[in-house]
Amino acid sequence: MGQEPGLNFAILDAYDSLEERVTSLKDGKVTTAHNVWEGKIGKSLPGGTMITMRREATHRTISTSEDPLKLGRWTSILLSGKKGHQTRIALVYNPIGTSQGALSVNRQQTRRLRTGTPRGALIEDLRKAVKQWIEDGEHLIIGMDANKDVRTGKLTKMLCKQGLHNAILSKHPHIGSVTTCERTEKDLPIDAIMTTFNTNDRIQAGYLAFDKGTPGDHRTLWMDIPFKLIFVNNPPHIQGVDAIPVAVKDPE
Repeated sequence: MGQEPGLNFAILDAYDSLEERVTSLKDGKVTTAHNVWEGKIGKSLPGGTMITMRREATHRTISTSEDPLKLGRWTSILLSGKKGHQTRIALVYNPIGTSQGALSVNRQQTRRLRTGTPRGALIEDLRKAVKQWIEDGEHLIIGMDANKDVRTGKLTKMLCKQGLHNAILSKHPHIGSVTTCERTEKDLPIDAIMTTFNTNDRIQAGYLAFDKGTPGDHRTLWMDIPFKLIFVNNPPHIQGVDAIPVAVKDPE
């Protein structure tokens, strides 16, 4: 899951698209969301979300979605397992409420919203989506950059009321004050993986160091879940075949 790719996906050149960038991954596929209402300002566009899939996850993805206002606030994929077992993986970006730059995510969304603030609208719209996902019987994994303390922020509290919990802090409560963004002035986590899965001994989760994992000024968060919990079975590995390219017009 990638926060704030900062790209206007709709106008990227074909050779520079994310579909081209993930061709080196085995069965790689990427799902993206950006603010479609700011379409004329160029290829660079603050905000957005993206989820990259590979191998078995690609083949088990049955649908994708994004926030209904098409502001790039979240994107999600739905994975299918046996006996109707479904798991939704979603990525959410909560804008910095004090940013006033013309192209800041906060100002982008303010221009589109008719009432309220971008943060307030995100909480309400996401609450409706999460409620529907749970009513549909889906298991949830939601990664988020909350730009707020994920232990006490309003976005986290809303998700907790819907039955989710912080996977990393539930697993390791003693690291609650670990900073997850280098630009944060205080020692507090502003990124989280929220989930409805019970973080028992079979599930592992944690943070990487700032210089490890995905490049950027945030720590990389990770969560390792056995196939049997997500898909209800442990399928055999799908072995790919690397065929030699053939020139079909060459008689030899």
